[in-house]
Formats: sequence, structure tokens, C-alpha cells
Amino acid sequence: MYCNKCTTEIQGDYKYCPVCGAEIHNPTIKNKRIVCFKYKSVIFAIMTAILITGIIFSVYHIADIPKKHNGNNENIIYADHSVAESVAYDYVASILLADNPSDYESFADSTTIDWDALFKKLNENNSIGNPQDVYLDFFSDNIIFGSMPDGYDYFKTKTISVTDYAYTDLHKNITMFGKLFRPLSLSPVSYIPFSEIRTLNSVVLSVEFYDADDNLITTEQLDITVVAESDEYYSPRDYSVLYDNFFMEKFITSLYPEETSTAFHK
Repeated sequence: MYCNKCTTEIQGDYKYCPVCGAEIHNPTIKNKRIVCFKYKSVIFAIMTAILITGIIFSVYHIADIPKKHNGNNENIIYADHSVAESVAYDYVASILLADNPSDYESFADSTTIDWDALFKKLNENNSIGNPQDVYLDFFSDNIIFGSMPDGYDYFKTKTISVTDYAYTDLHKNITMFGKLFRPLSLSPVSYIPFSEIRTLNSVVLSVEFYDADDNLITTEQLDITVVAESDEYYSPRDYSVLYDNFFMEKFITSLYPEETSTAFHK
């Protein structure tokens, strides 16, 4: 390589001529800079691609959580446990405090069964009466818990657990309600929107009952099946109570004709 100004031959990578001090335009250094820049660009492009891929994977994974598949390739929808728990609490309160028409409305709104349609059908052949009146009469004539012969002054509710059911467990509920509705010559599928149910939860509550002197009378454990209904997987869901282990059967069987009710309980 030669100096452009004094034509001195220069050995090595000099930035300035060692003889005249003129700046040396070294193509080797320039090429190294270009190669280095190219390598940095490639590395940057690769890191950017990795980052974008990671973001896309994360978003897809999060979006896919409520749409995982079971062995039957059916979509599993996960319920909001806090909502299911709240519905169970409201349901228990509306039952244990039942003493006026508004309590029936609260009860009917929190259950999956279409009670008004059911009573309309029952009244075609039998004078069952208004569902509000039947509901309130049931509570005035029945002691739900046999361990409280003298009644109670107030109660406290606590959550024991909230557990997801497998969607296939819905068939057990259909079979159970089928047995309960059969003596009424009715089909539960006409009054319970089974096809719209997307989730099932078991909300287990502990209910403590106290007398007027704050003495604990008894503690009952309530297992309440809360379901979420929706036509679309990602649309807002309506949560309601499908079944409970201490009231639902008693109320439905109270609607049986006397001879059928006696045979059923035997």
C-alpha cells in the first residue's frame, strides 16, 4: 500500500503516513468495518426474530388456556371461581331467609331451572298454584335441617372448597333430574338449559347456625353445583345453581301428588 500524497510504501495498517502524516485510506480497515456492521445487523435481526416469536408464542399460549382439549376433543371452559362462590352464597341466603315474595324472585334468578315454565305446565292438569306461594309455603311447612328442631336465629357461611367438575359430569345431573321429574310426567331438558351449560363447579360451604344467645346449634355442609351457561365459548356467561344437596330434591318432590310422594320417599 502507498501513501497518496508522498507515494511512500507503507507496510501494515496505518491510519496516517509515517513520513508525511497524510491520512491513509485503508480499504482493509473499511472492509473490516463493513463486515463487522453486517455481522451486527445479522445478529440484531436474529435477536429481533427470537423476541417476536417469543411474544407471539406467549400470546397464543395465554389465549389458548381456556380452550384446551380433553380426550374427546371437546373444548374445556374454566369457570370464574369467585363468581361461582358468590352465586352459591346468594343462593343459600335466599333459601335460608325465605319469608316474602322477593325471596322467591331472588331464588328463581339464581337457579338454572325455569321454575315459572315448570309451574305453568304443572298447572295445566293440576292446581299446583303460583310458584311464589308454593315456594314460601314449602318453607313455612318444612324444617330443612332435621338437626334444628327449635330453629335458629342467624347463620354464618364459610367456603370450604370450589372445585371444577369435568364437563361429562353433566350427564349425571341430567340422569338425576330425570328421575326427579318423571313422577311429574315432565322431562328436565324442557326446563333446564343443559345444552347451554359450559362449566360445572362444586361449591362446598359450611353453614353454622346460632340461637339468639349466640350459641352454636349445629353446622351443616352444603354442596352446591354452580354452572355457567353460554352459547359462545368467549361470550359473557350466566352463572346459576343447578343443584344442591339439601333443598332441591325436597322442593321438587313436594310438588308430587300425595301417593307418588309417599312412594318416592319409601
